[in-house]
Amino acid sequence: SDGIDIVNSSNIVIKNSFIRAFDDNIAIKGLQWAYEEQQTIKGIRVDNCVLWNDWGKIFEFGAETVADTIQDVMISNCYVPRFTMVAMDIQNGDRGHIENVVFNNISIEEPIRERAMLGDTPMDTKGWGRAISLGTQWSSDVTRGSIDNIRFSNIRCTGSSFSSIELKGYDEKHQVSNVYIKDYFVNGTKITGDEAIQKNDFVTNVVWE
Repeated sequence: SDGIDIVNSSNIVIKNSFIRAFDDNIAIKGLQWAYEEQQTIKGIRVDNCVLWNDWGKIFEFGAETVADTIQDVMISNCYVPRFTMVAMDIQNGDRGHIENVVFNNISIEEPIRERAMLGDTPMDTKGWGRAISLGTQWSSDVTRGSIDNIRFSNIRCTGSSFSSIELKGYDEKHQVSNVYIKDYFVNGTKITGDEAIQKNDFVTNVVWE
């Protein structure tokens, strides 16, 4: 129930599109069966899209990241009228080193928590509504990955129930590092410090502008 999954592929452009999905809208994945054909994922562009989901993530890296490197990704000029769990999510679940990713000019409306169901089962929505989540938290691979040089600029969140930003590295060798956040607004107020972030000890160099 994803919208578009980009799997072990490079030089992909998605633009001028409306995508409504139950789960992830646009996901970048590395899968084991495709790893032998392409170990690097790069040159991904998403521009001028309207994206709506009912359960998962809007922009999702992973959680499957069986690729040596995922790099050179630009997501820009997008509007999110409805989302649930996370709007901009990097879940490094395998070996991939994810680097040089830019989110620019993204407008995000109020997260939806009411009456969330998975089939006939009510969902626990307590942790939903994060604008940003970056993490190297679990793995089915023999090698761990890391996340480096992720840039967010002109991010506008509107609504009363946004959760804080979440950054979680895995250990000293597999960190979330060099995260740059410029012009991040919640309800018109510019956020300029780490009080908006939940992070662990394996996160280095978060820079606000």
